[in-house]
Amino acid sequence: MTNVYDATFKKGKETLGLNADWNMKIYVETIEGTTELAADLTFTKMIADASILIDGYNVSGNFTELKVSDITVNSCAFGSLSAFILKTEINVGLAIAAAPINKALSSLVIPETILEVFTLSDLVIDYYDGFLFCGATPTFIAPKMTIERMLGYVIHDLFTVE
Repeated sequence: MTNVYDATFKKGKETLGLNADWNMKIYVETIEGTTELAADLTFTKMIADASILIDGYNVSGNFTELKVSDITVNSCAFGSLSAFILKTEINVGLAIAAAPINKALSSLVIPETILEVFTLSDLVIDYYDGFLFCGATPTFIAPKMTIERMLGYVIHDLFTVE
């Protein structure tokens, strides 16, 4: 991404919005085995509006808008690309992809234990006008004392010469 701007957060509506610009370069491998730039595209004002909520350890999300406002074809090595047709096809693809993205986002479960080092509790996402608050309380798990580890300490203490 080359630019992220107009991030919006709305209290009461529990929505977040984001605009971004980004460049994409597509490379292909030729018959000779070399890599060549096939197309260079600039996406201007990609818009994403969504609502993301947490209930316990379950995440639910819903993208209400996902689209590209403008595409510029900076170069194309295999002919000409219509920026209008490309933009239309990408926006149709994003509209179709919104449902599976929402389903995948809503099936996320945040793990309660992370690497058996700490547990998470009190997960929260709060929306305010102008900012988003995300929080969790980590509780560190004490290492378990095993018989092997305890014997190692005893043997170490018995045979250590000071």
